[in-house]
Order: sequence, then C-alpha cells, then structure tokens
Amino acid sequence: MSRVCISAGTGAGIYVFSDDHCPAHVHARHRGEDWFARVRFSYLDSTVELISIAPVKNIPLQRVVNRLLSDVQLRLPKQIAEAEDDPSKEHVQVNFRDGTKAQVKL
Repeated sequence: MSRVCISAGTGAGIYVFSDDHCPAHVHARHRGEDWFARVRFSYLDSTVELISIAPVKNIPLQRVVNRLLSDVQLRLPKQIAEAEDDPSKEHVQVNFRDGTKAQVKL
C-alpha cells in the first residue's frame, strides 16, 4: 500500500495497492469520519467514477464525494506521463512521470 496524497477537498488519504485487482482504482480513507471509498480511473483519459463507499452508515454528502472525485481526477495527470492502449496484446503500457513503466492487462 502506498499513500499517493491527501484529498484537499475532503481530507481523505488516497492510496494505491500495488498488487490490487482490476479495474484500475484508488482507495480513499477518511479516518475522522470513518468512511472508505474506491474510485475507478482510466489510464487513457481523465475519467473517474465512484465504485463504492462503506460503511453505509457513514456515507459522506454528495458534495464531499464530488470533491473526492475531482481531487483524484486532478491528480492523475501529475502521475501518468502517457499511456498507450494495445488491444491486440490486451494491455495498456503506462509511463509515469518518475520514469517508471508498467503494463496493465485489460
């Protein structure tokens, strides 16, 4: 697990689990309000969407969710330099700003 950033709009920590499953997503955890969310993102464009929030009793207001999605969306271009989809090989080649590369199976 690696913390990527803190969401300025919500105060939630944004995490990536290096051995996580598809689809591509990040985890957001707000310790003070005790909620945990998963946000799907695209390597190819700036699309983000909420996958889930738990526990149900602590779901944040919609405006907080919107801020979280916006913060994740703003952060993506700072991490990913470029991505190339190769449907014939069923993977995406991702080049990160720090010079590292990864292949993600579709």
